[in-house]
Amino acid sequence: CVDLCTRLGLGPSDVGIRLSSRKALSEIMETMGVPPALFTRACVVVDKLDKIGKDAVRDQLVELGVDLDVSDQLFTVLDVGDLPSLRAILGDASPAVEELEQLFGYAEAYGISEW
Repeated sequence: CVDLCTRLGLGPSDVGIRLSSRKALSEIMETMGVPPALFTRACVVVDKLDKIGKDAVRDQLVELGVDLDVSDQLFTVLDVGDLPSLRAILGDASPAVEELEQLFGYAEAYGISEW
């Protein structure tokens, strides 16, 4: 992907790679008290965020049985854009944070971390 972008004359300032971690989302929802039985359906709803917006996602989460306050907290956490902030939310022993740190380590090792 990075090679293709480079060949097309695109750099890290033109293109970014977005990450989504089900493990992190699971830990976040568990921390907020979302029942595990709702996790899969809640993920389907959260995946629609860019397409239908926060209000519609909030409404659908509430329809599933997620508390309104919890859905609002979830949006705050989903806006987190760096590992230190995610670690502050999930804690130092978070398997999701460890997994993401490993991924970023690989990106650094392959010289693509700026993407």
